[in-house]
Amino acid sequence: MYLKATRVTFILLASVLLLSGFVQGTNQSAYTIAVPHRNMRVLFIGNSYTIYNDLPWVTQQLALSAHPARPLQTEMVAMMGATLQEHWNDGTALRKLKQDGPWDYVVLQEQSTRALENPEAMRDYALLFNEEINKAGAQAILFVPWAHREHPENQVGIIDAYMSLAQEMDATVAPVGPAWQTALRYKPQTPLYKHDADSHPAAAGSYLAACVLYATIYGSSPEGVTASVTDQGMVRHEFDPLGDDVKEEPFSLSGSDARFLQRTAWWSVKELQ
Repeated sequence: MYLKATRVTFILLASVLLLSGFVQGTNQSAYTIAVPHRNMRVLFIGNSYTIYNDLPWVTQQLALSAHPARPLQTEMVAMMGATLQEHWNDGTALRKLKQDGPWDYVVLQEQSTRALENPEAMRDYALLFNEEINKAGAQAILFVPWAHREHPENQVGIIDAYMSLAQEMDATVAPVGPAWQTALRYKPQTPLYKHDADSHPAAAGSYLAACVLYATIYGSSPEGVTASVTDQGMVRHEFDPLGDDVKEEPFSLSGSDARFLQRTAWWSVKELQ
């Protein structure tokens, strides 16, 4: 797990960044900026799709199993049902972005139907966050959500909206929804959704999402990463108080199920390259 970077004065930071070519303007003093040759840190900003099963934690454990010398350190700001607009207005995510860096990536996970119901608002607030992410010296990752169980036909419109936005932002795309779509096409009984939910992920759904994020961040196949997620060894993330029903870990998938999801994730990421 990554050690949190020590704060340094602006004068020292500016001198390091000048040598590295990362100074981008006078407003940079408000941020702790990423510097080269440092372990990778990822901030998740989202809602229930991030909260359920503790997606950042699962992603972190996959990375630890494959890259023990440089595992991820993940942190999150998440509220059930929250849109990026609500996160922006709340201010917590922006403060964490500015004050708790440096960050390498910031995962923006918008409310699941926002791309279809209010794409203008999704765009406006994604662009606002992206501007601040760039100032922090990090890269935005757009989390493309899956369609609700009862409306799989919506996936095409969701993908189109996110691809267009990613191009405008010059952001990276994590094709989680397309990976879900592919997995369900080839193995319709894969338990990605919680049994009693139209959209919330079961353990396998969060595992597939984590495999996609792993492949997006590292640029390599997740095949061979751990199939088991534990709650030992690292500090867990804290959620808003919603009860234990939002979590289903620790969990362990069979070797064959894990390999199928790993390969599906990698294929989905490669399709966008």
